[in-house]
Amino acid sequence: MTFSFVVPVTRRIFLSQTLQSIAAQKGELEVILVDDSGHGYAMEYLPEKLCSQAIVIENEANRGRKDPTIPWNQGLQRASGDFVVLVGDDDFIDFDYLEKMTDLIRKFPDHDLYRCRLRILNSTGMVRDLGFRFTEIETWDEFLYMRNRYLRPHSMVEYCAGRKKLLEVGGYASLPLALGSDDLTWLLMCLDRPIVSTNETFGNWRISESSICGSGHNQSLRQKAHIELFERERRIIEEREPPVIPRELLLQSLFYRFQGFLNNSGFKGRVRRFVSYLLPSAFEKTVVSVYKKLKRQDLKPHFIPSDE
Repeated sequence: MTFSFVVPVTRRIFLSQTLQSIAAQKGELEVILVDDSGHGYAMEYLPEKLCSQAIVIENEANRGRKDPTIPWNQGLQRASGDFVVLVGDDDFIDFDYLEKMTDLIRKFPDHDLYRCRLRILNSTGMVRDLGFRFTEIETWDEFLYMRNRYLRPHSMVEYCAGRKKLLEVGGYASLPLALGSDDLTWLLMCLDRPIVSTNETFGNWRISESSICGSGHNQSLRQKAHIELFERERRIIEEREPPVIPRELLLQSLFYRFQGFLNNSGFKGRVRRFVSYLLPSAFEKTVVSVYKKLKRQDLKPHFIPSDE
């Protein structure tokens, strides 16, 4: 059983800790550093222990500035391990991460996606929060419901993906600024087989102003990413039979997560104003049709105010 750790490199402030956490793992592994910094940071901070196990890809320019999944997928294409873990250059993993993941995979060998618990840090390294505790098995609809209804935090670093399945679904899903790419990638990965989880080790996710979720990126790109994610998730909910969560609840939870776009001043008015300058008419029709369906079934979400 072999593991590939893909590390896209754009900053160096926490890179040493990231790579040292990988070097501390016990098991058969390789590390693929995709240096998108333009300054050669990957080689500068590579621990001696990892030199013989490292592949360094140096990009001439910051290829992932608008779409960070470009270097992510570069690393995936060079990976040879049975499983792939994406670790941001400011994130790190616990010393027993690989040991616990290996135990989990051996216990459930026929799955594609494995997960540990999440620890959330600020830019100084202080713990700001812990992710939810997981049940051992979680179906795709449970994953989607918990993410959308309860805004359960997650990050790439807590997931260990079967490489062949990840390639089969098209690699890391491309969305503007990679906002929602983790949601969509993991959803596609677990449609056929549930996610398997352990609470015995942690992936450590650092949130700061320079991270994707913490930075003030172009608002139109952020909106475009959110809307594309909404549409992709809606299609999956409507096209597949959810094994656990009723479809109507899944649609409600989807509206719940995106309520900032849908109900600031009334459902119809907000959507029409929003789509008039940003979105194609197809999206407005989609939102309105789903809303009408829920209303006919007397399942109108409580967070969408009445127009009456």
